[in-house]
Amino acid sequence: MCPCYRRRESRTDRANRVHSVTGMLGGAEVTHIFAHDILSVLNAELLEATVSGAQSYCERSLLLARPWDVVCLLNPLEESYLEYLQNLGIGPERGNIIPVGTSVRPDCSTRLLNCLMANPDALSAIARLVTFSAKVVLSPYIASQSELECTAVLQGALERSVELLGGNPHIVQLAKCKDVTRTKALELGVPVPEGEIVELELRRDGKPADLRCLRDAIHRHLGRTGRAIVRGADGASGSSLFIVKSHSASIEAALNRIAERTDNHVYLIETLLELTVSPNIMMHIAPGNGDITCVGITDQILNSRLMHQGNIYPSLAATLGDMMTSARSLCRWLQAEGYHGFAGFDFGEYVEQETGSPAHFLAEINPRMNGSVYPKALMEYLNVLQRKADRPPVEAFLSVNMKTRARSFASLHESCGRLFFDPAKGSGFVPFNTGCLKLGKFAAALFGKSRHQVAGIYQELATSLGGAWT
Repeated sequence: MCPCYRRRESRTDRANRVHSVTGMLGGAEVTHIFAHDILSVLNAELLEATVSGAQSYCERSLLLARPWDVVCLLNPLEESYLEYLQNLGIGPERGNIIPVGTSVRPDCSTRLLNCLMANPDALSAIARLVTFSAKVVLSPYIASQSELECTAVLQGALERSVELLGGNPHIVQLAKCKDVTRTKALELGVPVPEGEIVELELRRDGKPADLRCLRDAIHRHLGRTGRAIVRGADGASGSSLFIVKSHSASIEAALNRIAERTDNHVYLIETLLELTVSPNIMMHIAPGNGDITCVGITDQILNSRLMHQGNIYPSLAATLGDMMTSARSLCRWLQAEGYHGFAGFDFGEYVEQETGSPAHFLAEINPRMNGSVYPKALMEYLNVLQRKADRPPVEAFLSVNMKTRARSFASLHESCGRLFFDPAKGSGFVPFNTGCLKLGKFAAALFGKSRHQVAGIYQELATSLGGAWT
């Protein structure tokens, strides 16, 4: 392994043969244009209702970018936050940060990609920045039809080839569908919970016509544990997830909510197993028949409704080897269908009642970047700087959204700057998604030498802010 990569990786990553996520971006000859439009994942209105401030989440890509990469943001960042990142040694050159929400037509949608495609000044600026790059890659949050259209616009403006990381949006759309991935997992021998797929007939208004088949399926899968999980085939951030208990009030409450929805007509009904931990395995899939590489393993932090709240590293899972085998099997399927880039695999670990041994199952596939990538990339970049200066390396992190009364980065710095990452100690937190401060929240990546230490830093931060998980 190249020494520069070893400086990025933690002891845990080396022990589990987990490679650098930032190393997969390529060398200095490759320029990535980061345009992380989270609203490409699914219906924008539904996602914004589930994830407040979703339009500002494009700022997370600052933690992935190298100095020569380009980062497209909807709005300009606070000057004090830019200075903070620069002093920390993180992110692209200032001139490589392009706010695309200015100088566009008044009727243009406020989505990041739409603004980028409609902003001639932004396109010209990008063209100047990538002039000397041997290869240019549009690096999106997910490769949907919008990203494919944006790639074509960039090629025209740059007058050169631009590669779309993620490949064909058709396979991305398929892999997003939980019914498709469940069927494929069963075909490949990847464990999934006991369950079934139900397709509902719809009325003209798009709502379900009859829920009796769904009610029957729920009853069939409540017996083993007394709880079932119902998930719409298409949905992110828990937007179409329902937990049902074995009493009529819980069942009818879930059915009543589904009866008013128009976003899904296919649902998965599975026995809800008691989780001991829920790891996310992040893989990188090279084009063609190239390498399939694990670049991240974290434990997801889930609330009582199984909605994602953050990630913690290193993982405590006992079946990581089996999970990685399952992830590789599914990666080969994606690769054969033309997918390349990053893909996340959510697993659950539980204790088998019959044997008392830990076992795993696949929950879903995210054929895209996910929330675990950003703190992992930031840890790698920080470790390069830490080891270069002969300072303590980072060996653990926790990422989470925090509530705060601060409405600007300057105010946040004033209230809890003493807890910011301290290179001399190799611990502390780095704020990001600071565009969400106007909504009273931000994201924090907390770093230290152990899970115990980063949990302690979180408690200090929560006390300082009067904040909590969001």
